[in-house]
Amino acid sequence: MYKDAQDLGPIIPVHPTRLRLDRSPRLAPGQVYVTRTGTLYHSAWCTVVAHKWDNDPDGLILIAEDTVGRRKECTDCEEPLTS
Repeated sequence: MYKDAQDLGPIIPVHPTRLRLDRSPRLAPGQVYVTRTGTLYHSAWCTVVAHKWDNDPDGLILIAEDTVGRRKECTDCEEPLTS
C-alpha cells in the first residue's frame, strides 16, 4: 500500500494552527489529515484519524486540501467523532 500512496502525489505538510488538549492537531479551513502510507485523505476527526493518533501520532500529517493529489476522501469522515 505504501507504493500506492506514493503514486498519489507528494505530501506537503503544513503546521497546525490549533491543538486539542491532548496536543492532537485541529484542522483549520482548507486543511485535511493524511498518512504517509494511506490512499485516503480525512476532512474530519473520524475513527480512522483517532486510531492513527492513538497508535502512531507522528504518522498523522496535516496538508492543504488543494494538495491531496489523487487521494480519495475517507467515507468515515462523513460521521466525524466529537471531541
